[in-house]
Amino acid sequence: MVNFAKRSRNDLFRFSFFSLIFKNKRFVFWVRIISLLIFIGAILDGFLNPFETKNSFAVAIFWSFFWPFFMVVSLGAAGSVFCGICPHGFLGKYITKFGLKKQVPKIAQNPLIGLGFLIIGYWLTLYIFPGVLKSPLISSLFFLFFTFVALLSFFIFKDMSYCKYFCPIGSITSSFAKVSPTWLATYQNHCATCDDFACAKACPYHLSPFNFDKKGSMQECKLCMECANACEAVGFFATKPSRSLFKVNKSSKNSEIWTFILIVWVASISMILKNALGNSPIAPFLPWNIAAHKLTSEFGAFSFDVAGAIVLCLSFALVSIFSIANYLLASKIHKIEFQAIFQIAGYSVAPLVIFGGMAQTMPFFLTHYGPDTLNAIVALFDQSLATFGPFVQKSNHILKIFAMLHFFGVFWGLKILKSRIRTVKTNINQTALFWQLSAFHLFYLSMIILTIVSFAAFK
Repeated sequence: MVNFAKRSRNDLFRFSFFSLIFKNKRFVFWVRIISLLIFIGAILDGFLNPFETKNSFAVAIFWSFFWPFFMVVSLGAAGSVFCGICPHGFLGKYITKFGLKKQVPKIAQNPLIGLGFLIIGYWLTLYIFPGVLKSPLISSLFFLFFTFVALLSFFIFKDMSYCKYFCPIGSITSSFAKVSPTWLATYQNHCATCDDFACAKACPYHLSPFNFDKKGSMQECKLCMECANACEAVGFFATKPSRSLFKVNKSSKNSEIWTFILIVWVASISMILKNALGNSPIAPFLPWNIAAHKLTSEFGAFSFDVAGAIVLCLSFALVSIFSIANYLLASKIHKIEFQAIFQIAGYSVAPLVIFGGMAQTMPFFLTHYGPDTLNAIVALFDQSLATFGPFVQKSNHILKIFAMLHFFGVFWGLKILKSRIRTVKTNINQTALFWQLSAFHLFYLSMIILTIVSFAAFK
């Protein structure tokens, strides 16, 4: 154990602010307590006011603040800090200490299980039955269910297995944290003389922070900072965004790539088609809206959003064509194993979701999520005071600045792709391979440009 380490210039722990919010045990503990109380309060509010949708505290906290805003922005800015204050993880660290400590069955050791819960329970519901998640009662039941699953998992299984395999956002935070400009690691000159491995012993996920640099991966690190509190040789570094994605390494997992692809389907392409283009001046001429109109005219009103269902199917087909089908084609053309192509190209999709998500979330926060959350909090004390309007009007030109994040995501994704292609050791035309595998990025870019042009040309 190291009691003191001379920190490098890019170590955020050099600054008292970051040491306070990440390493001060008392401060972190109370932040987690507050997060837990807000979480419990939101669940209770959904049961106490099950049908009150206006200024609902449950709906605002779950669907306007925690999930769409805080997590999306924090992942891109600092990594998995959301997990550091997650109420489930906070309780889990105590429950698992006296639990049964059983090993998760091999068949269940797949982080895509939790992601599947999220896609089915949230994204598919959002598109096909959009009004359901606006219900305070449904929202509370949704999170109460996963709270029950979390507490049960923590009690039965060891190593915080719920966070790794069953948490709906666990796969997302582990995968997309790789895009952030932060990196947790240790000072190897101090680790060379270490004989007690205090950082690894303190980690509730049984990880070895002193190996993060060697492996080129932070693995399933949730930035709980228990290791940083156990040993001063642990640092939290500001670094180049996506630094671990610029090289192909053996610790890469297919589940991470599938996470990128599935999320870009439901949270990027589908969102662009349904919301961005769906709210543009050309919305009446979009084929899915025309098809939905014809179906409802022919068969009457449906109990679900027909346009949303069509968009999900269409975007799934498009994402499949520009990713998996294109990767298979590249494998045959360039005579490279599909797994190698999958590893090279799959990770370059990550910036599209992170920066694209921020491009959509930030304007929504200023026009919708922010005031909704503020009104919900104020309404707890006095409903008559909950009159806050949008922080910024939708017509404000400042919102257009956030659209640049889409372009940055495409640029950064292509930069990662080019770097990863260089690691291929065979005699191939790297330029041809780059342009073929960049089809996904160019398709995404075309959707963004089409949206911008539709607003500019037909307003």
